[in-house]
Amino acid sequence: YSPEDAKWPGWKFYASVDMSPTNTIWKDAPAFFSYITRVQSFLQSGKPDNDFLLYLPIYDIWEEQRGNYFTTFAIHGMRERLPEFCDAVDRIMSNGYDLDYISDQFIMTTTIENGLIKTEGGTTYKALILPAVKNVPLETIEKIKSLTEQGATVIFVDNYPLDVPGLASLEERREQFNSVMSDFPEVPTFENVTRNEHGKGAIVTGSSYNEILELWSDNQEQFVSELGGQMVRRKHENGHIYFMTMLRNNPIDGWVGLGVEAQSAMIFDPMNGEKGKAKLRNNDGKIEVYLQLKPGESVIIKTFYDDINTEEWHYYSNPTEVVNFSNDWQLYFINSDPIVEESFDVDTLMSWTDIDNDSLKINRGTGLYRKTFQFSKNPESEYVLSLGDVRESANVRINGKDAGTLYAVPFEIKIGNLLQDGDNTIEIEVTNLPANRIADYDRRGVDWRIFHEINFVSITYQPTKFDIWHIMPAGLLGPVTINEISTINL
Repeated sequence: YSPEDAKWPGWKFYASVDMSPTNTIWKDAPAFFSYITRVQSFLQSGKPDNDFLLYLPIYDIWEEQRGNYFTTFAIHGMRERLPEFCDAVDRIMSNGYDLDYISDQFIMTTTIENGLIKTEGGTTYKALILPAVKNVPLETIEKIKSLTEQGATVIFVDNYPLDVPGLASLEERREQFNSVMSDFPEVPTFENVTRNEHGKGAIVTGSSYNEILELWSDNQEQFVSELGGQMVRRKHENGHIYFMTMLRNNPIDGWVGLGVEAQSAMIFDPMNGEKGKAKLRNNDGKIEVYLQLKPGESVIIKTFYDDINTEEWHYYSNPTEVVNFSNDWQLYFINSDPIVEESFDVDTLMSWTDIDNDSLKINRGTGLYRKTFQFSKNPESEYVLSLGDVRESANVRINGKDAGTLYAVPFEIKIGNLLQDGDNTIEIEVTNLPANRIADYDRRGVDWRIFHEINFVSITYQPTKFDIWHIMPAGLLGPVTINEISTINL
């Protein structure tokens, strides 16, 4: 919160995102909020559908941290403090599976339902994984044994638990612990993956997560394991919900295997609300969906156990013609601090901080790029405007009509219905971040830190100023192109 009458940049708290009216890109925030609304309308429906439960070896952690009487799980030091546990998480998730963590207390509340482990909250899981755990409370290992006898699958990685934690009644508890462990299948080595029946359930042992998880290969999500994407999967009464995003430089245009059964599916674009029936196929028992996803994009897929009847999703060809518009733009500022009254002829798109004007190296605001051009439309084609590199958000108008707001890569939007044969005008309002202005404040010694709490510190919690920041690029850097595409039938 910052009072409206507070001088810019207002009251700031160091440990937060500055998504408020004092941030320049607040003017384009409604588009971002619409994206969040669309995504959350799916992710807040249904139930969780992660694959495995991963035991948190808290007693091993405490033992490893012995000598430190104030052990905290600081957000910036988890990987350094718990490297083996974090590595286990990475290996499981990179194989195309998702997980939830579980403690000793919550293990005690689990039950079995149709061979799956069911938590107190009603979520079911394929198996419980113990990642090279050494110390496990007697009550926990007794519960794990009971779960396997009732039908659960439990995975022990690298070794069986070796001992109980704590010193109270140690010998008595240790004897009971060893008695329980003696009922588990004898395993000569953990080098190989072994699955042994135990009661109605199973005990899986091994040292390689890749090989262990092969037992569940039918449920592997190829979008993660093979393509390097990230995803969340949930389930609804008649199928599943996927939120998928590609945060690597790995464009997708092809069939992608799903880890669930489905007869049909819908694709939803959370950026603009477009939707349609996806193409599915059964490839040797694996359900696959056809995806077209560029780096930075995200998509929602909703699968169904039955067939649905609705409008088809549009798949598009690669561009058949690309027209470059990276030259000869006019630029002026509709809002700027400090005020910039001049207008500029931009021969070649670049950061406005590289223009020969001192104010543009330190300003925060919105610059309007304008260009007129001749165009001839193909009525059978669609056209996509690509802005290239944008710092940081852009509102686009074609021939005076709103085309949309772009704030994330790949900064592309369909404009075919707005283009016309002959003369066309494109206007792009680009808003930068206030970083250059804040850095300028610190260089000049402006006292803007008026929220007297911890105020601003570095990631190591040391007092810091931003006069050391380099000038951040701002504006429309391009290249700007209009790409002609057409729908394809699969």
